[in-house]
Amino acid sequence: MKQFFTLVTAFLLVLSAQATPPDTLQHLLRKGKFEVQARTFFMATINEGSLKDFYALGAGIGSSYESPRWKGLQLAVSGFVWDNLTSSNLAPQANVINRYEVGLFDITRPDYTGTLARFEHLRLMYHYKKSSLILGRMLLKTPFVNPQDGRMRPNMQEGVWLDVKGRSKLKGQGGILWAMSPRSTEKWYSITETFGIYPQARAITGRPAQYAGNMPRQPLAIGQLAYALSPKSEAQFWAYYMPQTFYTQLLQWEGSRKNTTGKNEWLWGVQWAWQQGLDTRENITPEQRYMPQNHRAWVASGRIGRRIGKQTFTLNYTHIGEGGQWLFPREWGRDPFYTFIPRERNEGFANTHAITFNYQTALTQTLQMQLSLGNYSVPSPTNAAQNKYAMPDYQQFNIHLQHRPQGFWKGLEMEWLYMIKNNAGELTNEAFIFNKVNMHHINWVMNYRF
Repeated sequence: MKQFFTLVTAFLLVLSAQATPPDTLQHLLRKGKFEVQARTFFMATINEGSLKDFYALGAGIGSSYESPRWKGLQLAVSGFVWDNLTSSNLAPQANVINRYEVGLFDITRPDYTGTLARFEHLRLMYHYKKSSLILGRMLLKTPFVNPQDGRMRPNMQEGVWLDVKGRSKLKGQGGILWAMSPRSTEKWYSITETFGIYPQARAITGRPAQYAGNMPRQPLAIGQLAYALSPKSEAQFWAYYMPQTFYTQLLQWEGSRKNTTGKNEWLWGVQWAWQQGLDTRENITPEQRYMPQNHRAWVASGRIGRRIGKQTFTLNYTHIGEGGQWLFPREWGRDPFYTFIPRERNEGFANTHAITFNYQTALTQTLQMQLSLGNYSVPSPTNAAQNKYAMPDYQQFNIHLQHRPQGFWKGLEMEWLYMIKNNAGELTNEAFIFNKVNMHHINWVMNYRF
């Protein structure tokens, strides 16, 4: 794989440097977009007291090529190689399991410190007016299946995807996925094989979940319809269906409205999500099921906000019903609920109340800042039926800076993330504290594209 990626990169570099006559395939390919990306990522976690701390520094480089359109057809190809430059020991040791830093590399091989390589985009696209059809490996951005970027490489998908846009207010997209390369992995896996790549945590019985390797071999179908209610308001419906596994749907309405002066505007959004388990297999244990038999769960989430010049304020709330845990494979993406703050999720809980406040502003023309503060009231970490990952009540504060210089340094992007997460109550069990609460977490990321 590494050698193949190197050869493809060399071929594209040579091709882009050659002079070729017009009206040839070589000339057409030279008109495409060739890009190189270098990425460096430092991550560190400081735990409470004598609990173990972690750090890791990863760096990598990749290239991509996107051809120009020819009779509506377009080809894209890309790949990336990266290395562990230095880190603490990220392999499991007794009861010490790393949660964040190992995700910079390959989570399936936490003790591996060599070079990693992934052949990423390899897709053929057909464009007709504003609509498109994609076949192959792609980077989807949907509410639940998405890049979930925040490590060295994002989550990627393989399948067929149709995006239909016209002149009407109604549009839609959807497709069938049969493979993924989850974030924090090097290889590509069938949809079935992705279950359990990340920690499986507990079944509702309280015993360790064992659904990895016991899932039905099925693809994943996704569909969306969107309708523009006004120029600044849109309603969306999303559906995710995996036969013999689950059906999940999301309704969302978002919009904005300027005040009478036209300078500032109100923002709002509401979401309602519902899911049903479809696993009716007999002769398997509760631990071998991803969702319990007759599983039902729902989530309601809302947002109200105000944009004043370069500043945006939002107040967000999410409630997960008591009936069942909200479950969706973490290998596929992060959840879209308004109370999501980077480095933690709402997934895996039932009977949960979350409230967050976000503030975003442009400090300069090239420097953005976002502050996030959240309070999450969840079931007891000893309640496996309503708290899959044994997370206690917690409060979280994030400060996120993004710098995109112009001029000579155009193409450079830098990000800083500092997180504080504290337990909202009293805890004595270290298993509920370590890498979960009473901790500080730091990220520094540098990307350069040319």
